[in-house]
Amino acid sequence: MADAPIDDTKTVHAAPGLGHRANLPGNNIDAKPIEPTVGRAPASVAGDAKRQRIGVILVPRFALISFSMIIEPLRSANLVSGQPLYDWVLLSATGGEVASNSGVTIRTTALRDAAPSPLTLVLVCAGLDPEKFRSAPVENFLRRQSRHGVLIGAVSTGSFVLARAGLLDEHRCTVHWDYKAGFQENYPSIKVSDELFVVDRQIATCAGGTAVLDMMLHLIAQHHSDRLSRAVSEQFIHGAARQSHDQQRNDLRYRLGTSNAAVVNAVKLMEQHLDAPLSPGILARRLKTSQRQLERLFQKYLGCTPSSYYQGLRMERARSLLKQTDLQITEIAVSCGFASASYFSTVYQRYFGILPRHDRRL
Repeated sequence: MADAPIDDTKTVHAAPGLGHRANLPGNNIDAKPIEPTVGRAPASVAGDAKRQRIGVILVPRFALISFSMIIEPLRSANLVSGQPLYDWVLLSATGGEVASNSGVTIRTTALRDAAPSPLTLVLVCAGLDPEKFRSAPVENFLRRQSRHGVLIGAVSTGSFVLARAGLLDEHRCTVHWDYKAGFQENYPSIKVSDELFVVDRQIATCAGGTAVLDMMLHLIAQHHSDRLSRAVSEQFIHGAARQSHDQQRNDLRYRLGTSNAAVVNAVKLMEQHLDAPLSPGILARRLKTSQRQLERLFQKYLGCTPSSYYQGLRMERARSLLKQTDLQITEIAVSCGFASASYFSTVYQRYFGILPRHDRRL
């Protein structure tokens, strides 16, 4: 996943009650710097509902879509209700502009300079390379807020930050599916789910992307009402909000582009046995078909042999572990079903066009 060059970044400032504007290509209106701390509905529509104050901590290379899916539902809840139900403050370890994974930057307030107003919820918004982010001020802030009974959350890959802060111990959580393998290798004792979002006591984690909207709608319903949550969902042409237990990834038939039972079930078995690959013969026997018939079906529906497809799955897992963990290449090889690190490196280079030790440095 390539990032936009940072020298071409556009700065976005928080506009109270109006969300965020970017001076993007084709937009002739310059965004004026506005204080980034609070987003409010007009004072004239203030009601009796208790105002919720949300802190959003941005990690460098955060996912811009996840960020917008946090802020926009809050803004919309204020607008739809006609009341200032939510304030938000944008935070980071050192303050200033924080670049997203697409190069757009957001102005933030340093944690040490944040107003002492009590927070209802703190969300960590991360994206690319979360395993490389280290910040004692952020981790200390999260632990302190947790001790005060504040709901702590993370979206996309923000779960890495919560795990390092020790806040996910004895909790269920979720993380973006593309980072699940790396997360499990780094934190094997933490229970990781494939669900869209998980709220376990005072910890809320979300897989990111549009699933953040579903989690925010869930929280709005808890804070206020199902009716308000549905009205906000309508504003985003979202329809019925997905539930927390819904799965992140599309159905395997959709991902493969075929409903052929033998092919779909074969891929399921492959995904379940990446560390100890099944031989073509065993795979065929478990599916109660012949090896030759299975190869014909894979060629027909996927355009490759079962062995080459299986090897591709193992290579993709290997690359994830290479990029997201500090595991030795030998350990990664074993985790992906290779008995020899040298053979693993040969296959890796043939598949990606680069040796794993060089790929890790990129």
